[in-house]
Amino acid sequence: MPRDAILILEDNAERRDHFTSAVASLPGISLVVWPDAPAMIRELPDWLGRARLISLDHDLNPQHPESPDPLTGLEVAVFLAPHTPCCPVILHTTNYLRVESMDRELRDGGWQTVQIRPFRDDWIERFWLPKVRELISQ
Repeated sequence: MPRDAILILEDNAERRDHFTSAVASLPGISLVVWPDAPAMIRELPDWLGRARLISLDHDLNPQHPESPDPLTGLEVAVFLAPHTPCCPVILHTTNYLRVESMDRELRDGGWQTVQIRPFRDDWIERFWLPKVRELISQ
């Protein structure tokens, strides 16, 4: 099975649009984005075999007022930790305290992690995308 997918946990619609544009510049790479942790956790087993890179946000907001609790990226990290590492994981969150918990969970499970702090409006293009290019070329 080809490792041709970037898997992202991101609740913000504007950021999802930026991720979509950024990944479109990567030949042969597809993008799968989940707005909440429960959906990502439920579907991850079907996607891990194709994962070239995973990128996780921590703080998530419900998509609609009646939406269930979206939980956080920490729940996804806890889910991933016991799985055999298959690709690098970028932790893209402004939550400076909880990112360390996510990082520790994944590193304890043997996963390669990189932290990218969202900064300015163009952080996906200026910081995230170059790091993705570097990581998927390894």
